[in-house]
Amino acid sequence: MGDAGPLEPSLVSTAPLDDRLDRNGSATQEREVTVLVTGFGPFKSFTTNPSFLIASALPHKLPPQQPSTSSPNQPEPYTIHLLLHPSPIRVSYTTVSSLIPTLLQQHNPDYIFHIGVAGGRTNYTLETVGHRDSYKIRDVDERDGWKAGEHAWKKEGVPEKLHVGWDEEDVVERWASEVRSREEELGFDDVPKEESNGLTVERFGDWFKNVERTEKKRAFSRCQLSVDAGRFLCEFTLFESLVQRWAELQKADKDSRALSRERLGKVAFLHVPGPYDEEAIERGARVAEAAIRSLVASWEEGRRRKAGQEENLKGSTKVDTTGTGDSEWD
Repeated sequence: MGDAGPLEPSLVSTAPLDDRLDRNGSATQEREVTVLVTGFGPFKSFTTNPSFLIASALPHKLPPQQPSTSSPNQPEPYTIHLLLHPSPIRVSYTTVSSLIPTLLQQHNPDYIFHIGVAGGRTNYTLETVGHRDSYKIRDVDERDGWKAGEHAWKKEGVPEKLHVGWDEEDVVERWASEVRSREEELGFDDVPKEESNGLTVERFGDWFKNVERTEKKRAFSRCQLSVDAGRFLCEFTLFESLVQRWAELQKADKDSRALSRERLGKVAFLHVPGPYDEEAIERGARVAEAAIRSLVASWEEGRRRKAGQEENLKGSTKVDTTGTGDSEWD
């Protein structure tokens, strides 16, 4: 199933999570919102995993988006502080099941943001739901996810499915808008005009594969939601993080219940395409920054996932359905 390289010496790296300045090179006294960010190591044909390269390319501080005038809540000024896990996560069910709880206990982040690669995809997707059962694809240790995941989760009474808690439609609109705005400033072009109206994910994929390399690199990034994270380590990691926040709420006493309820579902998983050249990593970091800023802005302004949102988004061009069942995901 692929060589993941040497075992990590410990589950949590002792390397410091250094603080960098924001893009303007200045520090602020504003409220700090923390986001744990992770990426994965090699697996299968991905001897170099772009997810960790993208995570490593992110700054440690990000400015917030401007508050929406229509938001239900105007938040106090804040700065986004990224807690970048300094080692790629081994593509192993047992590693993830041990590492995620350890990282949350160590860093106590407000948000959790994982990055993984989706082989064969040309677009960027935020996953919106995780499942408890049927992690049958073997990891780099030739193990499936039953013992580390499904078996343990069932014993804990974890539901079969857990959704993210953020407003999916609001986040994807903010995210796509910011990415497009930044790429317009960089001189990126859209798909050919005759293709632009009603372009489906499948048609964009066909176009993207056939255009010249130089044209492809200047095409706008496609940002979408996904309801199928692949039932491999990506979805396993998303679900483990959702489970940790769910379990915190189940165990919370009256003093900690409000905080636990506030953190429920503040988890995101970004799937990125497979290329890992310099331009691909720069693009991926740009897209990831926008996703984090959009997620935090939407939540801080009081927006939450609406009941039935998954059904409402089915068939929408905002949702990618091309990667269903693809085992080249992590």
